[in-house]
Amino acid sequence: MNDPAQQTPNAGPDRALLLEGFVDGTLNEADLLALEAELSVDPAFRQRLYRRLTLESLLEETVGPTGGTPPPTPVSPAAAPRAGIRSRRWVAAALLATAAGLLAAALFLPDWDGAAAPPAGGALAETGAEPDEETASGFGVVSGQEDTEWGGVGLRTGELVPGGPLRLEAGSAHLELFSGVRLLVRGPAAFTVDSAMRVTVASGRVQARVPEPAVGFRLRTAAGELVDLGTEFAVDAGTGNAQDEVRVRVLDGAVTLSPSRQDASGGAKRIEPGGVWRWSADAVRPGDAASLSAAPLDDARRRLEEARRDRLAAWQSARADWLADPRLIAWYAPAAAEDGVVPNLAANQTDRTVTASAGTVVAAEPAPDRWERAGGALDVSRPGSRVRIAVEGESAGLTLLCWVRIGSLDRDYNSLLLSDGHRARSPHWQLLRDGRLFFSLKLPEDAAKAQKRAQTKFLSPPVWTPARSGRWVMLAVALDPVAGEVRHYVDGEPVSRHALAPAVRDAATRVQIGRATIGNWTEPVYSTDPEFTVRNFNGRIGETAAFAAPLSAAEIRTLFSQGTPDAN
Repeated sequence: MNDPAQQTPNAGPDRALLLEGFVDGTLNEADLLALEAELSVDPAFRQRLYRRLTLESLLEETVGPTGGTPPPTPVSPAAAPRAGIRSRRWVAAALLATAAGLLAAALFLPDWDGAAAPPAGGALAETGAEPDEETASGFGVVSGQEDTEWGGVGLRTGELVPGGPLRLEAGSAHLELFSGVRLLVRGPAAFTVDSAMRVTVASGRVQARVPEPAVGFRLRTAAGELVDLGTEFAVDAGTGNAQDEVRVRVLDGAVTLSPSRQDASGGAKRIEPGGVWRWSADAVRPGDAASLSAAPLDDARRRLEEARRDRLAAWQSARADWLADPRLIAWYAPAAAEDGVVPNLAANQTDRTVTASAGTVVAAEPAPDRWERAGGALDVSRPGSRVRIAVEGESAGLTLLCWVRIGSLDRDYNSLLLSDGHRARSPHWQLLRDGRLFFSLKLPEDAAKAQKRAQTKFLSPPVWTPARSGRWVMLAVALDPVAGEVRHYVDGEPVSRHALAPAVRDAATRVQIGRATIGNWTEPVYSTDPEFTVRNFNGRIGETAAFAAPLSAAEIRTLFSQGTPDAN
């Protein structure tokens, strides 16, 4: 498998970069021509641009005012700094008109290959055509782990439980199936989740609690099949040898045990609480009560919660050292918020060359954090919700990191931390709709003119899919002018790195965050236009930090290992 940290962008224009540059007005003429070419040959790309810009603004000059915001005013060629050079805004306006014509063709005329393009708006719904739905694979979720060691395919807390054989070498894993069944698997164990209503256990111990909606849940072993009648039970399938007897204890309710051999004596047997039963392919017999002990699953959940509290205490102790790190600009922990203000926990602010304000919460709602503490995170899913901060000073390089729980990436740009507007040497950090991490650094105007093709936007490979919805992850990016690269990280591991052009490398020695927003993007706050681009992050944001230097890969890995709620 290729190392994702070594991946390089595909050849040809990057459409996400072209769209972003078009929206923020930073495309040069060559890029504008590339964008126009992409629009002219690809109906899907035209539809994507249509989603980014309202139809009213695109057709403003053609059909007249519609009550919306007036279109950008073209700059007179006479006002250009040199004859023959068009301003970017004038070029953007021209391309806007071109895009409008192309979109009109996409909406109302036959497509390039002669097939009719899909109608827009409500007409699409009338045809019954729907876009392909996103899919994920799994039968449940890993809800917790205790000292686990997986063989082969390893599972992490919050991940989906896949189909196919699984082997737990040691420890205990808590699984929640989509049927509502809760499983506790103790290693060593070999098992397969066949569906949300059936599990096959080849060896090891499994305990299950089956709610009423999942009555009929089945567990298969070499001895035969167990059918649940609404209960909590434990099964020890032994070492997996054919001669091993399976032991069963019912803690509550009832199950039926059916030996696998057709001629087994007694056939299926109903088992209720009281004692242990020996189950083989031939028969079901009473067993030694001491041969299988099992406490209610609630006891195991309490142990898991106690272990998580211990890890939280260890994290708070370790975090104290990070808060005293002289490179730290800001550390925002929503759990410490009071009256809509998230304090900057960085110690000794007056002794630092780069300082940051407290965070002001706007419209975001308190939500449980990765430790499951109420109010330990902020839900910024509502359009307009955000945390406002102000950073003073310049830094040689930068590291940004945050813990997030992504609900969905339902817009083109999903903000993590962005400086206001598009100021020189200011960073923008966000996620794209397709799951890629996006970091950019705005060049000063003179540097941008001198090196027009300098790459200022750095995208990782996709790091998120719908299967990871609802799982807490730690995202980080390091801007390193000494090494001359940008590095993206997920859960402490590097996923990509990108070389810096000389102009960007120089700008990275004087990074200026200034006024900025966590979980959203703010265009200049003095704007009188009430309309705004919807870029808020759809999910929860927990602890967020910024360092005035690039942290090493080892430091970022340590931050994750110290700060994750589960040891697995």
